[in-house]
Amino acid sequence: MIKTIAIIGAGVSGVAAAKKLSAAGFDVSIFDQGKTAGGRLGLRTLKGPLYENRNIDVGAAYFTAQIDEFINQKDQWINQGLVLQWTDTFQVYENSEFTIKSGPMRYVAKGGLKNLVLNELEAMKTKIKIYQDKKVESIKILSNKVLVNSQEFDAVVLATPAIQAIKLFEDTEIKKSLETVKFNPVLVAWLAAKEIMDFSGIFVNSHNNISLIINEGNKQKDNSNILTVYSTHEFAAREISDLDLAKEKLINSAQEIFNVNFDILESGIMRWTYAQPVSAERPYLAKNIAIVGDAYSENPRIEAAWMDGSEVLGQLSAIL
Repeated sequence: MIKTIAIIGAGVSGVAAAKKLSAAGFDVSIFDQGKTAGGRLGLRTLKGPLYENRNIDVGAAYFTAQIDEFINQKDQWINQGLVLQWTDTFQVYENSEFTIKSGPMRYVAKGGLKNLVLNELEAMKTKIKIYQDKKVESIKILSNKVLVNSQEFDAVVLATPAIQAIKLFEDTEIKKSLETVKFNPVLVAWLAAKEIMDFSGIFVNSHNNISLIINEGNKQKDNSNILTVYSTHEFAAREISDLDLAKEKLINSAQEIFNVNFDILESGIMRWTYAQPVSAERPYLAKNIAIVGDAYSENPRIEAAWMDGSEVLGQLSAIL
């Protein structure tokens, strides 16, 4: 009989796990509480007249590819016309000075990184069951099965931040194990202006408020005058309860860095309470429960999340 597996979360790691498990012949169901898939690949659509319906990334800003398996996946996305090569050069702002820094090639997705996940789910829609906007209330471990809500599965894959999965379990030891995985918050402000300066991205070092600034027009190669401004973890922890004030502070800080007052057409802010995982050891939960994500990598990022989901079979080998 074919083994049934439930995946909780339709972000990068969850979709990668679904792709691997489905290809291996398992009966896969994905449960995701969001109205659209993507996890921390946040997307916002602008509403103003100049950039109406223009999507911007407000989660991860880009991805890199350095592991062979993920390089192959990236190349598939490029061949499908989904992914664009962006830049290997960012600026660095520190002590009121700008310098240039080269690094790995950065890649982006047309219309936003969330489309990476949506594309993969569309390709698998006849092979797996997808329950979107479906909240999982509880997970109960039986002797040889796992109950997700009241539905029985042979195994479960947690592809959601561990701290969010805690409330799904009654078992005290599992709760304690999940509590060991920590996440830092981030706030992402954005603005559309009549004009901005030309650059790709800026790493902002030793700043109280900002860690990264991205030129969305440069990134998507459409010359739009849109910035996304990523906060430091410390700023997000301080300001997360008042988003309007936080947005104002981040935009003002960006204007100070550029020494300019933007003629702003539209702005907004996104709150990520569990944005950036702190690299952690993978918690052991039970033989028929796996947990995947970039938190279990030394360098949390999209590539790490994809690869960890792709390697899920190793956690479930005892029962599958």
